[in-house]
Amino acid sequence: EEPKPVAPPPSVQAPVAVAPPVKAPEKLPPLRVLLVEDEPVSQLVTQSRLSELGHECTCAGDANEAIRLYQHQPFDAIISSFLMPGMNGVDLCRKIREDARGGYTYFILLTAVEKRDEAARALEAGVDAFLTKPLDPNELAVRLKVARGVQSRLNRVYSELPDRRNS
Repeated sequence: EEPKPVAPPPSVQAPVAVAPPVKAPEKLPPLRVLLVEDEPVSQLVTQSRLSELGHECTCAGDANEAIRLYQHQPFDAIISSFLMPGMNGVDLCRKIREDARGGYTYFILLTAVEKRDEAARALEAGVDAFLTKPLDPNELAVRLKVARGVQSRLNRVYSELPDRRNS
């Protein structure tokens, strides 16, 4: 008679690892970006980078045009040149923060030079981040990823606040 196979005791059996199901990466909607740049070449390069990253881009040639556009449609992020004729990017940010319609708009300031006193003034005005010219595409992508996260979390908080207009 042939011996029957003997199963190893339960404590000796190798555990069977079951991997959790892998979720497909979530396709995030594009950010609506208002680009405020008075230099045509810089505007074209930045607009092209934003399109390559899958974002919707509306361009303004100066701060006054940006304010008009902002008053008529919501934007998730604003990327503004620091030095422009008329109102500069820091003053534009201050105006945007005073208005604050439709939730939070992440504000990125583009600058050719980094000056500590200007950076402090910009942060006080409400600037969220800085990018230096010439524009680094990888840094732009990272800043916009951060913008998406901040904007999303703050808008969720804003949506949960009671409507103060009816008070």
